[in-house]
Amino acid sequence: MARILYGVQGEGRGHATRSLRILQALIHEGHEVLVLTGGDALPLLSAALGNRVLEIPLLRYHYTPRGGLSVWRTMLRNAGPLFRMGFRDAALESAVRRFRPVAAVSDFEPVTCRMARRFRLPLVAVDHQHFLTETRLPAVRGLGNKALLQCYRLGTHVLSGWPRRMIVSSFHHFPKKRGSRAVFVGPFLPEDVRALRPRDAGHVTVYLKRPACLSALLPTFAADPARRFEVFSGWEREWAEPLPRNVSLRPVSRTAFLESLASAHALVTTAGNQVLGEAIWLGKPALALPETGVLEQAFNARALEESGCGQACSLQDFSPAVWAWFTAARSRHMAGIAAFKRSHPHYDGLQATLCEIRKLAQVADPVPVGGREVARPVPAMG
Repeated sequence: MARILYGVQGEGRGHATRSLRILQALIHEGHEVLVLTGGDALPLLSAALGNRVLEIPLLRYHYTPRGGLSVWRTMLRNAGPLFRMGFRDAALESAVRRFRPVAAVSDFEPVTCRMARRFRLPLVAVDHQHFLTETRLPAVRGLGNKALLQCYRLGTHVLSGWPRRMIVSSFHHFPKKRGSRAVFVGPFLPEDVRALRPRDAGHVTVYLKRPACLSALLPTFAADPARRFEVFSGWEREWAEPLPRNVSLRPVSRTAFLESLASAHALVTTAGNQVLGEAIWLGKPALALPETGVLEQAFNARALEESGCGQACSLQDFSPAVWAWFTAARSRHMAGIAAFKRSHPHYDGLQATLCEIRKLAQVADPVPVGGREVARPVPAMG
């Protein structure tokens, strides 16, 4: 049994949903975990894991008024926190030292990577973002997008701390680069998802992170009055505009969202890897609307179309014609989901990931309780 330091990126809920499944499995096996997280992930993980969770500062994205991500403003916004990460944090280091971990796992969480360097812990990255560095991606058009892709790749390396092993979780994988040390696995399907019994109650479940996105969708929703749309958000109390009678705005609740998705006719969502993976598992065709400026989501949308499980469209191009095209293609998407699931019998990536973490935890000694740390030779992983 091992003591494992586990960091979870707190922006959004996808990282927390993925990590919670792994953490619960590690705890069930008898391992001890100390979780570092903040932001949106903090309440979810704290409710499930209690005092095993320690709050840390969060790097935040910067969005434009239209709902798109501004990469450059995000970089400027986080320059200060990233700079301060280079300095010693006595309280956090003391907490980690008392815990005495033998290994560190990071779901795209930079503070944990810094602690791994500080205490010379073997580090494994379990995330989706490393597909940007470890796969042969479809070509991107335009000098701006090509430069943006290089920024994303550099940012992935900076924030993930050059781990010993990379576990890339995705519902669909682009071809692996030659010589890559990454392990490719499917999405992590929490028990609350696996326990659901899907059915079709006729409504459409909608998940949106930014209010500006809903403004762009409402005219199309209103043009289909026979269909109900259940919109889940984190800003429902801030919304002041009148809604069409067939649209309901609901607060983000994991239980309520999953109940809605399990009985949905289809899903409309931003192109997050975790939510798309769960929709495929539940047999729900998805219309992905990648956030403007989020290159990762643009690739996720491309992967959704390649898998045959849904359709993608930019937020600016969404229209009644696009919606009619998507609904008309539902039977084709359902057939694509069935074929995809038959060809991916080991869709859940949990067991492969646990195997890699166990290997990592067996190759190093714990952090000393006091005194100066010394470098410990760590065997290379096969």
